[in-house]
This record gives sequence, structure tokens and C-alpha cells, in this order.
Amino acid sequence: MQKVWRKFAGRHRKAQVLIEKVATFTLSFARAHILCGVALLCFYDDYGMQDRLQIPPRIFREFFKPWWKKIITALREEFPESLFFPHSCGRVGEIIPDLIEVGFDVLYPLQPECHDVAEVVARYQKQMTFWGTISSQNYSSGQERRSGGRNQTQNASGLVAGQCDALSFEYHRP
Repeated sequence: MQKVWRKFAGRHRKAQVLIEKVATFTLSFARAHILCGVALLCFYDDYGMQDRLQIPPRIFREFFKPWWKKIITALREEFPESLFFPHSCGRVGEIIPDLIEVGFDVLYPLQPECHDVAEVVARYQKQMTFWGTISSQNYSSGQERRSGGRNQTQNASGLVAGQCDALSFEYHRP
């Protein structure tokens, strides 16, 4: 993966053109959804792996962060009531300050396998809300997820407790 990113960075102009095209589409796609009534928009870039970022922080900051800043700023000016969040599994702690700086409101998910949840929430809860912390990677049953989630989220503000692996819930027929 590192070789791919070195090549990517080595072709700076081509990389910028590609990212600009994707960013322009992302902005128009987000606008269309907001105009249809969507108030909470998720962007699926997924920068993390279990033990590290998929790309060096320098690459994120040089290539992706400026475009996220432009996208979120434009959307926020036009739709100030909307909320924005990236979906990025894995260990993304190194770029949480960058995600806050560009204007994301929420980070989904905050995986307990990859972060000290209490530490991350305590550090950034005034600037960002975190969604997740209940992992199906560590718990096999719904009951285990519920009790594990309670342990992870006691006394946490700035946190929406939920399953990390899917935006879903268990449905029990009455």
C-alpha cells in the first residue's frame, strides 16, 4: 500500500486532478441529498486500518484535507443546519484534529479495538461527537454487545453509543 501512495504522491498534478473530480462530484452529490431533505450526511472515505492509517497523515493533509475543507465549508454556508460525518473505521486518531478542523461534526465509528474510547472522547468531545464504540468484533451475541457497550460508554458525553460495524439495530418482532 505504501508503494501505491508513493506513486500517487509522485504524480502530484494527476493526483490533484483526480481528487478534484471526486471532490466536485461529492459536493454536488451532497447538495442534492440535502435538497431532498437529508440532514445528516455520511461520507465514506475510510482512512483507517486496525493498527494504523491506510495512508500517511502527510498524504491525507496534502491531498484530501484541503478538499474536505472546501466541501464542508461550502455545504455549511449553504445548509448551516446540516451535519456531516466521515465513516472511517480503524485507527484514525492521528487525523481526528484534521477532521475537526475541516468541519466534520461526527466521527463514525470510534472502534474500541483501535482507540482508547474514554481518552479520545475526553480529549475531543467539545469539538466533535463520536458514534460507535460497540463492536461485534469482540462480542458474539447481542447481549454481549449490549453489556460491553455499557462498559465502554459509562459517563461519556460527546458520544452516540452504537454498533461500530453497521448502522443497524436488532429488531425483535412483538
